[in-house]
Amino acid sequence: MTKNVYFDTNAHLDIFEQRRPDLFAKISELVEHFAITVVSSEVGFTEALEGSHLETFAAGISRFFSVHPKWIYLTGMTARDVIFAYDPSFQTPDGKPGQLLEWGELLPRIAEPTDIVNFPGLETPTSEAIQAYWPHDVIRPRMNYWREQLKTRQAGLQNLLRKEPADEVFRRLVASVLRVSATEATPFANELLGNADIAPAFRTQFALDVLTADTTKPRELKNDFFDFLHAGVLPHIDIFVTRDEGFVERLKWYDATVREPQKLSPYTEKVCSNWTEFDKVVS
Repeated sequence: MTKNVYFDTNAHLDIFEQRRPDLFAKISELVEHFAITVVSSEVGFTEALEGSHLETFAAGISRFFSVHPKWIYLTGMTARDVIFAYDPSFQTPDGKPGQLLEWGELLPRIAEPTDIVNFPGLETPTSEAIQAYWPHDVIRPRMNYWREQLKTRQAGLQNLLRKEPADEVFRRLVASVLRVSATEATPFANELLGNADIAPAFRTQFALDVLTADTTKPRELKNDFFDFLHAGVLPHIDIFVTRDEGFVERLKWYDATVREPQKLSPYTEKVCSNWTEFDKVVS
């Protein structure tokens, strides 16, 4: 059976920008023989675009699209997770959380319709069109803005956690997403707390946010915002490849404190933290 494999940004660079020259041929062969489907997201794509000014970028992005990746749209996914769990009949332009998209389906979500027409090669896409539409001097400030947004969000969460228990904050956030009163949202929020698989992206991100905001556990955490977004793909893929030891440790904590007590399969079972592990899983 074909396995859906998500490579985080470092793994992506290892393969497609050939920091590990042996990997691209191996991944291409696995795709060709339907052993794996490469899955990415607009978050991973944007992180890769931070290197669009480098000489290795054009060849790397061409290699990446040569394996015909599928896409999971992560923007707003945590809110969609809650909304679809609450009302499966609800329709949004961004679709059901976790659905696998083709590039042509993702593109209207990350580019203006007129630009898709006016930038030749964007639909294909070509490396030239990607570099022209998402130049480095545009992407870098955008990434910095998102990192500042993370700091603001975490500061707000820390403030809430000083006043209320984490579960009560969770209930308030569910009410905010559903745009109902806290009283009305409480039974459903309790259901989400009791089963982390009902709205898994929302539940995971909240737990990791709380861990980060826990000032009794000082730690140096880098790129949390993007780590947490990447974690949203875990319910929808078979293998998650990352060399980020800190991220893996946080997933272990989440499994131990949330998933395993609820007798749910640990997310870390899907994680390959090095290429030797990946070889064993796909062989």
